Amino acid sequence: MNNIQAKIKAQIMKRIFRVWFVRSMVPLLALELLLILLGVYFFSRLVFVSEVFQNTVTASFGHPLRALTYLWGAFLATQSATQVIIIISLAIIIFLLWHINRSIFSYVLTRRTGFFDTVKRDHI
Repeated sequence: MNNIQAKIKAQIMKRIFRVWFVRSMVPLLALELLLILLGVYFFSRLVFVSEVFQNTVTASFGHPLRALTYLWGAFLATQSATQVIIIISLAIIIFLLWHINRSIFSYVLTRRTGFFDTVKRDHI
């Protein structure tokens, strides 16, 4: 009977973790994705992104370091509203990547520490 209780406990813990994960991560990721899409939309209205990439390839042909120099110079030469949108977009992307990393790290830690293996720990 103890083995059945341990299996039920493990199933309940898995469900609790799934609910916690969905409730804590999905709304944040959805909001950040929406903000990124809005930022990309407004950014694309201000800047001809395809022209910037085409000019970057042309300016840095054969030298990858020149691409960074060109992009930095292009950033400094844009209007301040465009610069603000670029900085906000980069911050949102970094924040999104941080949340994705946090959720993966949390999942890996719970798998490694035996959070789901309550059946094995109860019989040791």
